[in-house]
Amino acid sequence: MANSSRKVKKAELERQAQTEREIIGICFIALALFLAAGIYTDMVGMIGNAAKNLTFGLFGIAGYAAPFILAGLGILSIAMSKSPASSSTLWLIVGGVVCLLVIIHTATRGEITVDKVTAYYSDAYMYGKLYCKGGGLLGALLAYPSMKLLGTAGTYIFFGAAVFIVFLVATKLSIRTLGQKVGSGIRNGVETVSEKVQQVHARDM
Repeated sequence: MANSSRKVKKAELERQAQTEREIIGICFIALALFLAAGIYTDMVGMIGNAAKNLTFGLFGIAGYAAPFILAGLGILSIAMSKSPASSSTLWLIVGGVVCLLVIIHTATRGEITVDKVTAYYSDAYMYGKLYCKGGGLLGALLAYPSMKLLGTAGTYIFFGAAVFIVFLVATKLSIRTLGQKVGSGIRNGVETVSEKVQQVHARDM
């Protein structure tokens, strides 16, 4: 009886958690639609315009892709709502996006020309907001200490590797397995071509 009660309670908690993840997904999609309307149209008034400025200030040129990223996160949240690990996957994707922003920011604003870190962050925000370029404030947050400690080349290497690792973990791909599949495909292709060449030579003789 006690075991049955615990199972029912556990199932109820799992359903509740699933519903919460689905609600989060719907909120992401709604926000994505609102941002898309604010970025690509003039149909959402002052609030939409403020959201547009905030988005480009935070994300820089990636602000154009922000609605699609949010929509993708919302769809993933709903599709993976039954899995307790879905939230960690979503956060992993967010981390990958931030790493991309750091790379973009380093490529466009690679030189640190100000003394105060607050001035650097303010410049990154305004640059993204006004020109819709760079990696925005989010890219600058990690780009500044990284360029100070690792330099420009080190920043590219570190965050490039981080993006690659996030991709592998999120997609659960194995480099070794992928390499074996590619190698097998190439080998089969070469063998097929070789067989056809031999058949052609045999007919000619």
